[in-house]
Amino acid sequence: MPKKKKEEITNIPQRETTKPVRMKDVAEMCGTSISTVSRVLNGIKTDWISKETENRINEVAYTMGYKKNVFAQALTGGKTYLIDIQIPAQYYGMIYCFNTLSRDTDYSIITRDVEIKYISNKDIINLSVDGVISIVDVSLIESYMKNLPHKNCVSIGRNCSTKFDHIYEDFYDGTCEAIEYLIKTGCKKIGYLTDDLMIPKREEKVRAYLTTLEKHNLKSVFINTKGWNPNDVYEGVLSKLKSGLKVDAIFCHSDVRHDPCVKALQDYGLKIPKDVSILTAGHISDPILGFKKDISGIFIEDSVICEKAWNFLIKRIENPKLPIQEFIAKYRFIKGNSTK
Repeated sequence: MPKKKKEEITNIPQRETTKPVRMKDVAEMCGTSISTVSRVLNGIKTDWISKETENRINEVAYTMGYKKNVFAQALTGGKTYLIDIQIPAQYYGMIYCFNTLSRDTDYSIITRDVEIKYISNKDIINLSVDGVISIVDVSLIESYMKNLPHKNCVSIGRNCSTKFDHIYEDFYDGTCEAIEYLIKTGCKKIGYLTDDLMIPKREEKVRAYLTTLEKHNLKSVFINTKGWNPNDVYEGVLSKLKSGLKVDAIFCHSDVRHDPCVKALQDYGLKIPKDVSILTAGHISDPILGFKKDISGIFIEDSVICEKAWNFLIKRIENPKLPIQEFIAKYRFIKGNSTK
């Protein structure tokens, strides 16, 4: 097939949206072979394809609206350029970060709202992905990865899997520092807000809480609610207050418990931090997502964990034989206006 002159390609026709653009269409428009187009669009470098031809093929493919058929690539064992992000919806800051990180790469992400302690068969996608970043518990991610033909996974959390690249979230020192601060500001009765489903003494933040109180000969006060959703937390805290609960401060196990706890305290007539100091544990999101800077607690920037996880995974995909990569994400105490 004779090659088309370069000037003939300046006005590239737009395809009908109902018809997907094929490599054959791009090849015809560029006046080159389908195999050449395939090599360029799949990132296969060859000495005999000039930079000019490569640029022209990419330009034409982009203008015509060509999209990679990841299903076909998966069936042929090729890269799909898909990353499976398994993360609960409330981690909106991390979702934002992963979307941002993927923009300047060839990878697209599938963000799926999964429970940290539960992942069902419907969460297992049949389409092959090049890698997984997950915040579900260790046994769940290890079971899930058995469905994939590779070990390209980054496990995140305090219950992460060490069988894969992993980011361990360390809450201990930050919690100790936070409780010490409360004690220095005169708090003697410090409550720990959690839920009945947890096993307190096994939890890292709880161990730090108990250890610090014991060091100062102070008694622990667990404020247990039926669950961690906002209504359960609100009703639980309000019920405890009406039953005679009196504390100088409350440490919320996680940031999702903070707002309903504050509302319960305020509805009961208490002022923060004049009457009760309140701290939480969580992630610092990008300011445009509305992170409340006035909250005191132990935090870590979303970008720290996301960038490390993303870089780990890309390196793993490019070199599956790498030794296990590990990073310890230490939470630190940050004072806001919710404590004295």
